[in-house]
Amino acid sequence: MLQLRVVPVFLECEVRLAAASPKEHMDWNWGPVISYATEAFRSYAKVRLRADDEVSVRSYDPYNVEDRYGLKGPLTYQGEDLDYVRAVVNTFRKMDYSLQGMDIELKTTIPVGTGLASSAALCVSVAHAISAACEFKLSPVDLANIAYVAEANEVKTGCGQMDPHSSAQGSLCYIDCSTEPPRRIGRLELKKPFPIVIGDTRVPRKASRVLHWLGRKVREKDPDMLEGVRKIISLVNRAWRELRRPDWSPQRIGGYMNENQRLLRDYLRVSTFEIEELIYAALKAGALGAKLTGAGGGGCIIAFTSPEDQSKVAKSIEDVGGRAYLTDIANEGARIEDTKVFSDIKYPFSHL
Repeated sequence: MLQLRVVPVFLECEVRLAAASPKEHMDWNWGPVISYATEAFRSYAKVRLRADDEVSVRSYDPYNVEDRYGLKGPLTYQGEDLDYVRAVVNTFRKMDYSLQGMDIELKTTIPVGTGLASSAALCVSVAHAISAACEFKLSPVDLANIAYVAEANEVKTGCGQMDPHSSAQGSLCYIDCSTEPPRRIGRLELKKPFPIVIGDTRVPRKASRVLHWLGRKVREKDPDMLEGVRKIISLVNRAWRELRRPDWSPQRIGGYMNENQRLLRDYLRVSTFEIEELIYAALKAGALGAKLTGAGGGGCIIAFTSPEDQSKVAKSIEDVGGRAYLTDIANEGARIEDTKVFSDIKYPFSHL
């Protein structure tokens, strides 16, 4: 059984430029990002091979849906949640991997629709489970590439490369998404604690809607948008240089996060009242830095804190109506676990 930790964005450029389907903005696709894998949330996939060419898929809470199809003919999409699994299967087939029938079971602890990369986590965990069951021995980069192609080219969500690569790699990563696959992936094993509070605004958001709006602004050469992109790219590179220092400053990293949020709000205009309210509450309670995660327009924020202030920041977020999750950076991304763990997984993850 495969476990995958979901990855909120740490610092990012959140606008994508037009290229192959359906990259209409430049963030995760065409700019550098710093992202991290969190201990708080996981996507699980369990695969059992069959003797025939039938695929059955069962997803438990919060979806509680099933799917079934054969591998002999073309595999089409139904406009349903489990199309992501069909897309991963299709991607393996189009890359000339030989598949046989399988039973796939899915569980998650990731709140959906909150900007916490639930779809990327699903695609990477399914790709990893299939790879392990079929003994393909794929690397994290290979798994992420399959997950990205499945979501971007097959399901056509408008996603970028950041989420699948961060999910597969784990830890804290710098990802240069100016090429496909990414030109560069840098991975850090931090020696200092990196306490994080994820704050859910409880406002659902549709990432594709926000991303298409950003894409239109880029095509129109909106001056604020383009200037914001330029500033964020510079900011991400400065933050990565700081993080690579043995004596990196938590205060300085927090400051970079705050500046990133200002640019996302004032230049890219993807923040909301609810996001700003949670960020204000987090900073007032002692967070070193805070910003939105995902595409914006709702969903979650992330706040970087000192170890002693983490609980206080979480309480402040809850006091203004948000839902807070305490976590830290995960050292591993996709990994194999004992199948006995699967029966104990409950949705959603307990927040406090």
